Amino acid sequence: VLRPMNCPHHIMIFKSELHSYRELPIRIAEMGDMHRFEKSGQLTGMSRVRIMTLNDAHIFCANVEQVEQEIEAVLRMMEHAYSTLGLRDYSYQLSRWDPDDREKYVDNPEMWEVGEALLRR
Repeated sequence: VLRPMNCPHHIMIFKSELHSYRELPIRIAEMGDMHRFEKSGQLTGMSRVRIMTLNDAHIFCANVEQVEQEIEAVLRMMEHAYSTLGLRDYSYQLSRWDPDDREKYVDNPEMWEVGEALLRR
């Protein structure tokens, strides 16, 4: 299967079995090849390519408290990796949904508000 993203496959893996809330959070991660059909004029360097290997992960949580704990754990893991590599000048950028362009997003404004608020903390 040539995949443009990992998300649907990770969701299918999660949904392939019933899970008790006691099992959560469930973390699914992989180093996977992504395939995109970029037009030849759009291919530039390393930012717009047809095939790339992407480390990607999805975490399925039972409640907001678990989401907060997982965000903190992921940030600690990233900071540990950056520190180990001697990287000190880094920042995080929060990507937000555009309520005026709902075709590109799940149309659930309340979910986006909660999700963005959790990431801002």
